[in-house]
Amino acid sequence: MASKKKYKANYSEGDCFIFPLEHGGFARGIIARHDLTCDRPIGKLLGYFFSPIYNSQSEAVISEDLKRENAIYIKLFSDLGLTEHDWKIIGKIEPWIKEDWPVPMFRTFHEITHQGELRPYDEKTLESDSAHWIKVTPSEAMKYPEDGFAGHGFVEGRISRILHNIPTSPEAISHIPATKQRILAEKRVTIYSEGDCFVFPLEEGGFARGVIARCNHAMGELLGYFFPPTFHTQSEAVISEDLKWENAVYVRLFSDMGLTKDEWKIIGKVEPWAREDWPIPVFGRVLAHTNQGELCHYDDKLQIDYTRSVKVSIAEAQKYPADSFATYGSMERIVSQILHDMFPGQRQVTPKPQATPTPPPSNRPASPRPNPIAVSLKKLLTRLDGIMEKHEEVQDTDVREQLHEAVQNAFVLETADYGLPEEFGMFTKAGNKRVRSALAAFLPKAVELATKAGLSSESLRLAAFQDIEVTSENGSTYDDYFGDSD
Repeated sequence: MASKKKYKANYSEGDCFIFPLEHGGFARGIIARHDLTCDRPIGKLLGYFFSPIYNSQSEAVISEDLKRENAIYIKLFSDLGLTEHDWKIIGKIEPWIKEDWPVPMFRTFHEITHQGELRPYDEKTLESDSAHWIKVTPSEAMKYPEDGFAGHGFVEGRISRILHNIPTSPEAISHIPATKQRILAEKRVTIYSEGDCFVFPLEEGGFARGVIARCNHAMGELLGYFFPPTFHTQSEAVISEDLKWENAVYVRLFSDMGLTKDEWKIIGKVEPWAREDWPIPVFGRVLAHTNQGELCHYDDKLQIDYTRSVKVSIAEAQKYPADSFATYGSMERIVSQILHDMFPGQRQVTPKPQATPTPPPSNRPASPRPNPIAVSLKKLLTRLDGIMEKHEEVQDTDVREQLHEAVQNAFVLETADYGLPEEFGMFTKAGNKRVRSALAAFLPKAVELATKAGLSSESLRLAAFQDIEVTSENGSTYDDYFGDSD
């Protein structure tokens, strides 16, 4: 068997490094373990990360508080920040005693059951053997750091959110190197904030209003409440006393791209703004092919709390807002249809043909129906995981929107004469090429399999693609890369 290749690195165990935060300043980390025997040109590291935030790299020093018990975050991550980007080694912990910096077990949750699982990692290879994984309760699992191999951009964003307690101010970003990723973050915090009221176009004509109840600037994700009536022009929309959460006709987690692309307009802020007056609702989702529903809870940073998830009947889950991340185009269509149904005489616009609705579930348990594209979808998600190791921006909101549009046109709608674009919003030509190659391999095969299986309607194809039970080898789902559409 060929041995794994080694390569030289500019770091070693015990090194202290400083790295930029996505939303301003710099922070420190310690390399507790490294594996340079990877069979790919990326080294795997185990890092402990620390406060405080420094205004410049030169301010960061190795101090006595750099002890494992003071770490704010522990993660397995790639070395690309050190080998190819602007992460800097500032010295070494002295004396370096490996035993004082142990390799912890990491937690994960089963995608469907949400049962907790603890995964130990090998000291030398930083690989985990499934034979030693331990099943635990969700509450026990939450005591351990989260599992997963992160890119350096993910680390910059996650530590930034922890230390800055997002939202942050535009001024805090001014001294970060102007990479595309940080420019997007800067743009978001200057465009919108909690309590903002916005006006947006409806697919069938006119405009409507929404209020941002929560926002995650780092990820470009929003929680919005949406309101009647329909306005003929943007200028007619104003902030009125009826903008209260109990008067909303729809509530949803959705992408901020309508705002960042300047197609949706902020018209002011709800005053006085009180977060507690705009609660985060419980969301419901249907678990594909299991005849079960689930109620999901989110925190103020729009992160799901798996320990509070509850299994319910499908009928019960459908009483709650849909638990999925919608694109801004989907929001224009959904709210348009809701307002059209509520006020059919308000405008004279011929509705676009709708997909054949899925029949309501019967009271009898349904037999699981195999997903004909499951294997191909799993391969696609696994390829995208591989792309993310070197191109973290593949999960950025603008990239996700473009991936969604490609699948919508090429697979769900089978739009005539549609051709895959050359670019998808990735930062480099190599990144765009890899994404396009992954889609080009998946889409024709998926169309062929769906056709053979008789998935003739848009709703059936969409359901097959948005199958939450299909995951990559690392546990990623379609929503991680494509968002969601109703």
